[in-house]
Amino acid sequence: MANKADIRRKVLDQINERRLDAEQTAKLHGDEIRRKIPEIAELDTFMESIALRLFDGTRRDSMTVDQLGEQHKKIRKQKAALLQQHGFPTDYTQVKYTCEACGDTGFVGYKMCDCAKLAMQKEAVLSSGLGSLIEKQRFDTFRLNRFSIVATAGKISDRARMEKNVMLCREFAETFNRENPPMSLLMIGKTGLGKTHLSTAIASRVMERGFSVLYDTAGNILSTMEKVQFGRAEEDAQQAYFTADLLITDDLGTEYTGKFTASALFILVNTRLNHNLPMIINTNLDPMAMEKKYEQRIFSRFFGEFTVLPFVGSDARMGSS
Repeated sequence: MANKADIRRKVLDQINERRLDAEQTAKLHGDEIRRKIPEIAELDTFMESIALRLFDGTRRDSMTVDQLGEQHKKIRKQKAALLQQHGFPTDYTQVKYTCEACGDTGFVGYKMCDCAKLAMQKEAVLSSGLGSLIEKQRFDTFRLNRFSIVATAGKISDRARMEKNVMLCREFAETFNRENPPMSLLMIGKTGLGKTHLSTAIASRVMERGFSVLYDTAGNILSTMEKVQFGRAEEDAQQAYFTADLLITDDLGTEYTGKFTASALFILVNTRLNHNLPMIINTNLDPMAMEKKYEQRIFSRFFGEFTVLPFVGSDARMGSS
């Protein structure tokens, strides 16, 4: 998992490369046009001379700034007409930046552009192991028709339960904010019922809305914390676990259980909750198994300060499509 500095460097390098590609493409288009339409080369030279006269503060010119500006505009129109006559788009030679706000520099003035911030958030999620899941596992690809509509006595159907889970997850993602954050989620259920899918869908939407998201397994998180504790990793290796706007912890219960991991898990959960930083925790363990595995202080946090979402049904990956 890359740290924030590495992600920032990678994203800014990608944006810079994008800018250079856009400028190189525009140059190649310009060279092509000047070869195929010699008149345009003449117009470009004329436009450059006008631009120099416009921006030369020491010039002595009989034409006013307004007159030079009108002449520049007139030549641009002539150039556009020539391009159209020869079957080219009027903006064929212009540099087309992906982000017009920053011109593919990553910054607007001294502030990082929103495009760079969003790219960093996406890179953070991708670097944490989600990979292509972020594209595939969205709310609109979660198939509720895999769950039974048959309700047993005194219980709602699996479909109804999962519909409620999807609704709560959507609400969590759409209302997520720092000032009044939603209650953390504890997703409980057997493998293949959609915990990772809905967690990924939440991550994608929360990230789209401009918040930082970190997604990792409980085993990786606790292993990193142990390495930091015993000097085998730098402090910043675990910093994001405590500072990300949303931390999604997958596969709780599969990690090695020991005195340190129990203490580290409590510190992580307790610190984030005390700082109003929500978590989503996924586990295949049922409540009884969790009570046996974890200390009471951790168990009480899970079932006292998290919204518990039971995932029910048959393994969706084993069903027909």
